[in-house]
Amino acid sequence: MSVVRKFRGTYEVGTSSWISLMAACFLTFNLSGCSSANFDSPTGTATAGPAKPSKPTQSTGRTKRGDADGSAGGSPEDQPQSLALSCAELADPETAKVEILPDKNGKARMAELTGSICPQPQRPSRITVLFLIDWSGSMQTMDPKVGESCGRLQAAKAITSYIKNSADPKTVVQEGMIPFSTAVDPTGIIPLSDVDTFAQSLQADKFCRAGGATNYHAPLAQARLMLQGVQGRVVIYFITDGAPNVKLDGTFSFDNDPSVVGHAIDAGRALKDVTPGVTLNSILLGAQAATAQSTMTSVTGDPNRVKLVSNATDLAGSILKFEPPTLVPTSATAKLTSGGVSKTVAIASIDPDPNNPGNWIFKTEPFELEGLDGTLEVEVKDSDGGSSKSTAKVGVKSP
Repeated sequence: MSVVRKFRGTYEVGTSSWISLMAACFLTFNLSGCSSANFDSPTGTATAGPAKPSKPTQSTGRTKRGDADGSAGGSPEDQPQSLALSCAELADPETAKVEILPDKNGKARMAELTGSICPQPQRPSRITVLFLIDWSGSMQTMDPKVGESCGRLQAAKAITSYIKNSADPKTVVQEGMIPFSTAVDPTGIIPLSDVDTFAQSLQADKFCRAGGATNYHAPLAQARLMLQGVQGRVVIYFITDGAPNVKLDGTFSFDNDPSVVGHAIDAGRALKDVTPGVTLNSILLGAQAATAQSTMTSVTGDPNRVKLVSNATDLAGSILKFEPPTLVPTSATAKLTSGGVSKTVAIASIDPDPNNPGNWIFKTEPFELEGLDGTLEVEVKDSDGGSSKSTAKVGVKSP
C-alpha cells in the first residue's frame, strides 16, 4: 500500500551507519541501509532518534521567513512548505512520495525537501582484480623470499582468500598479475582467470623475484591493454618499494625524474580512460618508498589510495584496510521534472550525518512544480567515480 506523507514545521529524516571493510567496499561497495534520526526544522540539525518513525509535529510559527529565530511566518500559504523523506522511504518507490498542500486556488505552492543520501549496496555482475607486483632488485632487501613465501605473495593471498569467502556467488570474479622491474616480464604475467585458477599461481617464483630497476609506466600500460573490454568493477593493487627511475626507452634515470614521473601519471590516466571507474590502489613498502608517495598519489588520483608500509610482513594486513569511497558534496545536483519540463533545483546544503558516518543530509532550495506532480532527483558522486541518488515523487494534495 502506498504511504503518502505531508510535513510542515518540525520533521523527521532517517539515516543509517556506513559499515566499511576495505575489500568489501572495493569489490562490492557493500554499504548499509538506514535507521532514523530526528531533525529540527528548519535548520536540518541532526540529533539521535529512534529507529521507529514517529508522527511529525506541526509548527505554529507566525514570524516571517528568515527571522532571527529561523521560523516560518506570515500567511502559511506564503511560505515554502518543508517536506522530508527518510532513507528507508527513498529506497522504496511506493513510499518515496510527498504531497504539497495546495494554495486557495488549488495550485502547487513552493516547497523545499530535506532528505538523506544513503548509498545502497551495489552487487556488480563482474569483478576483476589485478596485481601489479614490483620485481626490482631492491625487493631482495625489502621483501626477501623466506622459505616459499614473501610479503607480496601473502598480500595477494589475503585478497584472494577474502574474495573466495565473501563474494556474491552470482558475481563472476577474475584475477591476474603483471610483474615489473626495468620492464614488464611477459613470462611472469598471470593472465586474467577465475579465482580458483589464479589461486594455483600464488607461488613464490611468481611473486617473490628481485632484479632490475623500477618502471611505473610499463605495468600501467600493460594493465591498460589487459583490461580493454573488461566489464564490471575493476580493482588494481600496485605494490612497490620505490620511486620510478626508468625512462620510456628503457634507460635508467634518477628517482622521481620529472619526465619519468610525468609518463607514469599519463599511463595512470590512460588506464582510467579505458577502464572507467577503476579503483587504483598502491602500497609503498619501506622507508625509501615515502619518496614515491607524491608520485603515486598523482598516479592513483586519490591520496586515500596510497599506503606506506614499513615491513613486508605488514603487506597482507594493510592491503585489506584501504578507505572506502566517499561522497563528494560539491558534486551534489538536484533535478525536478514536472509538467513535461526538467529544471535544476539548487542544493541549499549537504552535510555529513554526525550520527551515521557515511551518510549525508541534503536540503534543497525552495522549488515550484510546473504541474500537479513531478519527480525530484538528488545525485552525489563519490571519490571513485560512482554516484548515489535519492529520488522522490512530489505531488499536490487533492482538495
